[in-house]
Amino acid sequence: MAPLPKKDEQGRDITATEQYKENLKTYQAWFKRDRSARHTMLSCMRDDLLGVFERFHTAKDIWIQLKVRFGKTSAIRLHTLQLKWMQYTIDSSRSTSKYLRTMSAMVRDLKAARQEVYEKE
Repeated sequence: MAPLPKKDEQGRDITATEQYKENLKTYQAWFKRDRSARHTMLSCMRDDLLGVFERFHTAKDIWIQLKVRFGKTSAIRLHTLQLKWMQYTIDSSRSTSKYLRTMSAMVRDLKAARQEVYEKE
């Protein structure tokens, strides 16, 4: 969202109109929320990521770049998840609740990577 212009196409001052005042109020509210969201996202980042993402001016721009950078599952990560799923065995030293939590976590990770979960044969 860009700052509001102060003049119309003919060069007349429009800052005194009610519509302009209402739009300005809306813009200022949006700007405050955007700054807050941007600051929150940047404050949660490690220093090496902070340097990369602080150049984006709005929270939406940061969010888009985060999705581009971290939204995809790498082939190595996917292979690791699939291998872990295929090699997992029931061990008598684990409690049933721990076994179910582990299995649930593996299924969740695979689904997050948009991969089908197959039973062992």
